[in-house]
Amino acid sequence: MDDILSRKEDATLKTAAALLHRASLLPSASRGGTGGESMLDRLDDNSHEHAFAISEDLKHALASPCARWTAACSIQAPRRC
Repeated sequence: MDDILSRKEDATLKTAAALLHRASLLPSASRGGTGGESMLDRLDDNSHEHAFAISEDLKHALASPCARWTAACSIQAPRRC
């Protein structure tokens, strides 16, 4: 928190205030109800989904060149690969 406050950057302070606001932490508190998913929980869930999607994309991106290399080695020059 000291780092955030010491920066004195408008955008940083606004972002911190938005993330610490009660509507972000307890969304139902601002409407007088109970339950509901907080913005921080949604951000956390979305970040995990995004990381998983990137991992899947990387896995598929690497699989194709590796398969081609393996096939080329087995056909052309198995001793050099």
